Amino acid sequence: MEVVRLSLEDAVERKEALALCIGYFDGLHIGHQALINSARDYAREHGIKCGLITFDPDPIKVIHPSSEDKKHLYMMEDRIALGAKMELDYWFILDFTREMSQMDPKDFVQKILLPLNVKHLSCGSDFRFGFKGSGKPELLKQYNFEVNVLELVQYEDAKISSTRIIEALNQGEIEQVTQMLGRPYHLSGPVIGGNRQGQKIGFPTANLYVDDEYVLPKQGVYIGVAQVKNELYPVMINIGHNLTFNTRVHLSIEGNILDFNQVIYGEVITYHFLKFLRPELKFESIDDLVERMKQDELATRSYFEGKDLIAQVKMV
Repeated sequence: MEVVRLSLEDAVERKEALALCIGYFDGLHIGHQALINSARDYAREHGIKCGLITFDPDPIKVIHPSSEDKKHLYMMEDRIALGAKMELDYWFILDFTREMSQMDPKDFVQKILLPLNVKHLSCGSDFRFGFKGSGKPELLKQYNFEVNVLELVQYEDAKISSTRIIEALNQGEIEQVTQMLGRPYHLSGPVIGGNRQGQKIGFPTANLYVDDEYVLPKQGVYIGVAQVKNELYPVMINIGHNLTFNTRVHLSIEGNILDFNQVIYGEVITYHFLKFLRPELKFESIDDLVERMKQDELATRSYFEGKDLIAQVKMV
């Protein structure tokens, strides 16, 4: 997949015909996947290449610069990595500026879309573009390319959106998140040094560093899968402040990777979240904590009985 950056000053003209989909695509959830599938299916049927058009930075931050920093499910590099697995030929990134936000919708089509030689464009029924979102899918149908406007994909009688997925993460409703994403939510980052309290009590942990932009699931203990050097392992993941030891001001993300004893400081690993096990608790003693962690380990091992780890993390 080729990644191409575009701007108003540096528009890209394509001679080859393209089938594209357009949106912000935070999460690449199953609604987004429907748009990608539409563009890809058209491309295959007509013997052309397919791609995705997205924006960077988040348009909300450009339009409302005074708003507090918005957290996201995935950063751009995560989305690109996921997009590569979806058999896209191109990933177009529009440099979203104040000037672009104030464009007349017709100018957006003329200056951005038409130079890409679009033959097919998929978008959601709620897609808006141009000044104050005045451009709607109906306008796109006035041009000489096919437009497929998809109704929003629903889950449990409500539309799937990145906002809804973030709300579910905040509530620890991790299995709903998996259904809406079409895969488990994951966080990746380098393993950093901790206070080694887990090692002292027989439950060593790999502490993950992630950028502040990421949405973190609700504080608590999760059953998950750790991806380390292309190998998969069951893991108990704790997101919290280490209440019993009272040593962390900032939230930590640490996993006790089962049946694993390698030293991996500095390695980039991934935690896939599968099930919320319990809230973070403050125990009266270290012995009480150890006893509860033993119960958590039994629950984790029981969860994975008869299950293939690859199947647990693969994209649906």
